[in-house]
Amino acid sequence: MSDRWTVIAGKAVWLAVYAGLLAGVVARSEAGEMPHWAYRLPGPVAVPDAGEDVRNPVDAFVADRLRKQGLQPLGAADRQTLVRRVTLDLLGVPPTPVEIDAFLDDRRPGAWERLVDRLLASPRYGERWAMPWLDAARFADSNGYQRDGRREAWGWRDWVIDALNDDLPFDRFTIEQLAGDLLPGATAQQRIATGFHRNTMANVEAGVDPEEERVLAVVDRVNTTGTVWLGTTIECAQCHDHKYDPFSQREYYGLFALFNNTRVEIQAKGSKREFAGAMVELPRARGDVARAGSRLTESPQVAGGAERAGVFARWGTGRMGATGAGSKGDPHLVEAGSRGGPRETQDSAGQAGSQPLPWSVCRLDSAD
Repeated sequence: MSDRWTVIAGKAVWLAVYAGLLAGVVARSEAGEMPHWAYRLPGPVAVPDAGEDVRNPVDAFVADRLRKQGLQPLGAADRQTLVRRVTLDLLGVPPTPVEIDAFLDDRRPGAWERLVDRLLASPRYGERWAMPWLDAARFADSNGYQRDGRREAWGWRDWVIDALNDDLPFDRFTIEQLAGDLLPGATAQQRIATGFHRNTMANVEAGVDPEEERVLAVVDRVNTTGTVWLGTTIECAQCHDHKYDPFSQREYYGLFALFNNTRVEIQAKGSKREFAGAMVELPRARGDVARAGSRLTESPQVAGGAERAGVFARWGTGRMGATGAGSKGDPHLVEAGSRGGPRETQDSAGQAGSQPLPWSVCRLDSAD
């Protein structure tokens, strides 16, 4: 791997800012103008003292919340309930009678750990936990719209499943999907990973304007990238500065410009053709009509398309991106930590809540 792909998170964030990506978010975060926990850098989170009955930090947080609500925890679950719960959770299917009996009969120390390791090693683990990611990344086996033709997107689907089963590190999971084709000596699998960008709907109806369809696809890529890696929706900034999240319209179109540099090709029946532009140039407006409205400020010059894509992919593995996607260890906790937003935590006066950063996010950050 080239040294330029091993830039530390802070450097990657700064280069991304230089490229026009979410500059306001970083600046306002450093200035302390965003009190909501989702826009603060993770720091140490104290595990509450919940007594001697807890076995891990998760138990401590649960017990502390129960105590504050005046509730008592139930007793320990029996072994048959445990094997059913963990199998459904990790594989999405119930255990077989043989698997239940095997766990019940295993009275040796470490029986629970061996059960969990066996489930994590199952190919069904990737199939089960790929589903939330495929949904968030808008995967489908067809194009959408009325003429819902089939598409060959199974290669990217299988890449996600294999990545989870192989416990691919989060930074690689991010980089290969955002810019795998730009890696030095990119493999076929790394190129397939960028199928993430090709999950947009495709309208093949008669009379569709190709340029309009292309722009809609770029917008979809911008919005989806914000949702799955930043853990927040940024669509509002397409038309105006976001009303309550720190994303401006200028920042939105800085990200749009990154994806707008990618040329789309359609593969059909063995032939390859570029997405066509206008077939006929329409008459241009002249005179006062052409000069109507105010002149827009010229966009600043930024890094080239390939360079920006690589920088952005590395930036997505940084601290803010880590709150929007999880790892194999605890997908529930990280996903839960990424979904909270200002809308859910504002009080009646419109002030953002001050709850601490989720322990799972800080644990993920400290493991870097």
